[in-house]
Amino acid sequence: MSPTRTINVLTLTAILLLAGCFGFGDSAEADDSDDPADEVTVTVTTQDLTDAMLLAANSPPELTVKKFDLPEEFYNNETNLIANNWEYSGLFYCTDEEFFEDDDADIGDTLEEQRASLAEDLEDGESVHLANVIEVGDCMIWLDFLSVDPDGDSMTKGIDTDFDGTIDIPIVPNDGMTIISIDNSTNKGILNWWWGTDTANGCEQIDLAFIAVDEHGASTVEFIHFLGMSSCDDDDNDDYDDGGSLDMYYFSDRDAAGTMSDAGGEDLVHIAMTQGNDLSWALLKVSIIVDGGASMTCDEAGDADADSSCTYARDSDNYWSVSEEITISEGAADLCDGSDNGGCNVEIILTKVGVGSEDDRVISFVNAYADGAN
Repeated sequence: MSPTRTINVLTLTAILLLAGCFGFGDSAEADDSDDPADEVTVTVTTQDLTDAMLLAANSPPELTVKKFDLPEEFYNNETNLIANNWEYSGLFYCTDEEFFEDDDADIGDTLEEQRASLAEDLEDGESVHLANVIEVGDCMIWLDFLSVDPDGDSMTKGIDTDFDGTIDIPIVPNDGMTIISIDNSTNKGILNWWWGTDTANGCEQIDLAFIAVDEHGASTVEFIHFLGMSSCDDDDNDDYDDGGSLDMYYFSDRDAAGTMSDAGGEDLVHIAMTQGNDLSWALLKVSIIVDGGASMTCDEAGDADADSSCTYARDSDNYWSVSEEITISEGAADLCDGSDNGGCNVEIILTKVGVGSEDDRVISFVNAYADGAN
């Protein structure tokens, strides 16, 4: 039993004991003395008992916010180790004047206009709730959450930005992807060690409290934490256009189409960038390991020769951007027979090649599967 429920039950028990000792009704007086000074009056109404019973039986709301699961290799990488024990619920991005001045990205000034602008960019079946107006300099936070009241009570819920126990930004839906806008002054720094060097950097972090209160006053809270997008770089972000340092990338994988055979040159998997700033193709190295074998560095498809172990095909522009994908294929030799042997595990190591004094940096490990049975 939770401490709150225990207190409520004890309170109800005390009221019932008082009602039994002193009589139930509008009032009760002591009968063993004629002295007015000895009179004891206790008023316990039906409403008092009803309220106490509701309080004792009432369950507080439950809520949970999806955690941002940083891949294990992000912590184990030689160049990236965050000395921090928070579980993150996502990233945030802080806006500037250019964000609002871009004619192609005019999101409007009112909450209704911004919600309508957001809805235009959603695919069929997608849903995102914008909680409040985004203004110049605000930081946009994405969170995905679930909430329910076990008793079916109505709830008031939202974000407490300054930990005073008051909801500052109400959130209406009971679940789903939500965008909230936070004043940039809320940012806090955390220590970020770049392992293997003598330097340390402060990442940007926003800490918030997510509060839910039901109609009977029972409440719950979850503390949530967000990392600033690209804020952990040990270099300035001015090298963005050169595909420079980034604090994290994320990629998805899918099996390549077609039935594989014992011939070489067949497609294995597709890898798409799902998060990260533009990465120059000139700084990308792609390596694969098939079924636990030796590591092979893949050549770009257009530059591959007859001896290439594997290749990757990419877009023709200068950068790998979010939503773009590469196709990794066998070279001249057969690496995977697909459905004949139950498919192949393909580990992909994506490395950003160092420039100048910067070392090569592994930005992602992707563990994919090629069954070749499509």
